[in-house]
Amino acid sequence: ISFRARHWLQSADDRRSTSAIHAVRGPDPSLYPRVGLARLLTEEFSKPVSDDAGAVQRFQNAVGSLVRHMRGIRCVPEQIVPIASCTQGIELAARLMLDPGDCVYVEEALDPCIRQSLELAGAQLVFMPCDGQGVDVTKASGPPPRLIIVCPSANFPLGRQMSELRRQAVIERAEAYGATILEWDRCWGLSYTGGRNPAIQAQARHGSVVYFDTFFESLGAHSRLGYLIVPHAMAEQYARMAEQTASGPASFLLSAVARFIEGHQFKVHLSSLRTEYARRLRRLSDLARASLDDVRVIEPNAGYTLAIEFPDHLDDVEICRSLGINLPVAPLSRFFHDPQRAQPAGLVIGAGAMTERMLESVVRQIGDALARARNSGIRSRNQTMSRSVKALSAELAS
Repeated sequence: ISFRARHWLQSADDRRSTSAIHAVRGPDPSLYPRVGLARLLTEEFSKPVSDDAGAVQRFQNAVGSLVRHMRGIRCVPEQIVPIASCTQGIELAARLMLDPGDCVYVEEALDPCIRQSLELAGAQLVFMPCDGQGVDVTKASGPPPRLIIVCPSANFPLGRQMSELRRQAVIERAEAYGATILEWDRCWGLSYTGGRNPAIQAQARHGSVVYFDTFFESLGAHSRLGYLIVPHAMAEQYARMAEQTASGPASFLLSAVARFIEGHQFKVHLSSLRTEYARRLRRLSDLARASLDDVRVIEPNAGYTLAIEFPDHLDDVEICRSLGINLPVAPLSRFFHDPQRAQPAGLVIGAGAMTERMLESVVRQIGDALARARNSGIRSRNQTMSRSVKALSAELAS
């Protein structure tokens, strides 16, 4: 088989091995808008004739009104392209914007679906470091980028928002290089601290911003629905590429979600989600601080995941393995891919699908696993490798 096929199959194996990461990302099924949205889905599914063009247009109008009001987005309905998932959105943008070998700036803490999609497209990845103010594009070192991919409202898995200065720096760097910004505005409706900054698309003057989001966090994993908002000059190309290469959302789903947005039920639902997830994260943070010794709790600004970092560089992969596969916990090191920087050791805990009692149980099990790891002397691969290199250097010197 071809090299690209082998690479794709290897990537598929990697995706299966990251089931813990997907569990961390999962929202709470009990919070899905079962009554209101289910009624609309049933009504649309029962209609005798499916008007695909009419469903797409209605969805475009509803989403356009929503993002103009909530995110300050400037667009017309024709710029909105329905997609089925975040992976489909990234792959669609990569097909249209990238040639093999093109440079793409990505965040240091990166959702694996972004990395895998870009590697399959043959992109050269340059990592931008992140801190409490979000990603810092000025510290990226590499060739001029074709794409700059950012998650300004909540990077995953740390849940940190990008400051206004950092957003402007991304816009300026894109203008200087003639690059396109791919803005994944994930969890913009689940922001708990600080002001809600407008989208980068609303601030950029040069217009080369592809904005996208999905309804995964708000309507659930089974909704399989999202949207790209593309530059007006490329709207036709994106629509044609999506039609020819991707399996888009069903028309009855587009119509039902459009009606859910039009009736203002979506905004009410989003507000209740934000209140519940904020409460869970506060409780989880308090439990981690009170029960877990010698760890640093990384407070999120948005989303529903909490990251903790080990100061003594314990092996987070082994600790997760000892916890089993039934807990929404993933190794923090699996989200960092920059070979030039040491991977932090820690855990990412998904509070999306956990009740109050489950939060307490998970933190208790993590505490027990940490105690076992410290007693057994398990260290991270970074530290073990560093010691091996030092030992080899000493042997060669003697």
